[in-house]
Amino acid sequence: MKSFGQILKVKSSPKIEEIEEEEIWPFKKECCETLEEAVKEHPYLASYLEEVEIKPKYVANLGTRMGERDPSIIYPLGLGIYVHIVVGDEVSKYNIVEPEKPDRELLDKLEAAVARLVSDGDYGQKRREVILTSLFKKVIKKKWVKISKDVDENVLLYFFLREKVGHGFIDGFLADSLLEDISIPGEGNVYVYHKMYGPLESNIVISRTDVDRLLRNISERYGKVLSFTHPIIDIHLPDGSRLNVVFGEDISLKGSNFTIRKFPEDPISVAQLIGWGTFTAEMAAYLWMLFDVGVSAFVNGETASGKTTSLTALT
Repeated sequence: MKSFGQILKVKSSPKIEEIEEEEIWPFKKECCETLEEAVKEHPYLASYLEEVEIKPKYVANLGTRMGERDPSIIYPLGLGIYVHIVVGDEVSKYNIVEPEKPDRELLDKLEAAVARLVSDGDYGQKRREVILTSLFKKVIKKKWVKISKDVDENVLLYFFLREKVGHGFIDGFLADSLLEDISIPGEGNVYVYHKMYGPLESNIVISRTDVDRLLRNISERYGKVLSFTHPIIDIHLPDGSRLNVVFGEDISLKGSNFTIRKFPEDPISVAQLIGWGTFTAEMAAYLWMLFDVGVSAFVNGETASGKTTSLTALT
């Protein structure tokens, strides 16, 4: 089966110019402003909320509420993805709400069918999305893969594109600008560090097989060699995030694991740090005077305490 790590030259070329204007991703990138709008747009969100005992507070833009910590809050990330944070006594949860993932066998059959229409080539990211969407719809229209009537084709397309042009199950985490770190210590739950809520355990549980599959796909896409002889690699993702991979059980008892360090698109300012309570206004003014006359300083702290963020803002 053809690999999608290197993209794509269409054998039986569709009229690409006709699909350029189509909505490629099946769910809107824009975020819903109200919970009512979100539930109407995404029925699976309504199903999720029906099972929640205490209804969460819906906030369209959580980034504007830095410093406020509601015990149960839900906010949108776009593309139909939502995050529900629940503060607990022992473990606080970071629940990603999205459509239920289709059967792995069905996704593999769709990939194989689309692969029959492509050969190696080199296209940009946007071109890749357009071509794969067109070929996916062609496979569905020609019924090359048997799909039951209760399976939503939009959900199939969402997960197909997420694996082939996105980064699999970590795309939801990457879309959250309020996360600083994403990690998985082998199979099991994915853990995150949130700018407002600190360390959280996500509801995403991954098997060793899925972790290995994802890491191989990502390393291939970025031209890296990942194997038992090259088990440790670093990759810089397009959004500036840094991905560190440890592959296999030989050097990691729990199996392959990874850590993603996310960086803000816009540098954090001293004024923001004051607003978040990192510095007082007096401390910031004092440091400004010291640095203005050339005094050196160390920024010390434990892991994920904000050392790099503070240093970047101060310099």
